[in-house]
Formats: sequence, C-alpha cells, structure tokens
Amino acid sequence: MFLLDKEENPFIQKEAYFKEKSKERSKIEANNSEFKHRHGYDVATSTGLIVMEMQGAIAIFTLNLKRCES
Repeated sequence: MFLLDKEENPFIQKEAYFKEKSKERSKIEANNSEFKHRHGYDVATSTGLIVMEMQGAIAIFTLNLKRCES
C-alpha cells in the first residue's frame, strides 16, 4: 500500500466533503425534529388522505408563524 499526499488521496478529499455536508445535514435534521416532535407531525391524528394533508398544512403553518415571530 502506497501512502499519498493529502492532495492526491481521494479518501481525504471525500472526508472534507463529508464534513461539509454533515454540518448542513445537522441543521436540517434539527429543524425536522422540531417539526415532528413539537408540532404534531410525527403521528397522524385521523385517517384519510385529506385529513393528513390538513394536519401537515396546519403543522407547517404553525412552524412558519413561530419563525416569523422570532
């Protein structure tokens, strides 16, 4: 096995890319977690597609109101 410089090693280049993307992902996952756990998007309260769409719309509206206030 040959050791390469940092510039030549594809694993190190991918590691930097991975670190950059993982920072972005952690921000998105934090928002999704809040959306699911605090605003009732984790479990459907009723059956039927229309009711589930309404629940989603209300949860999104609530979260947007919260963001606009702060």
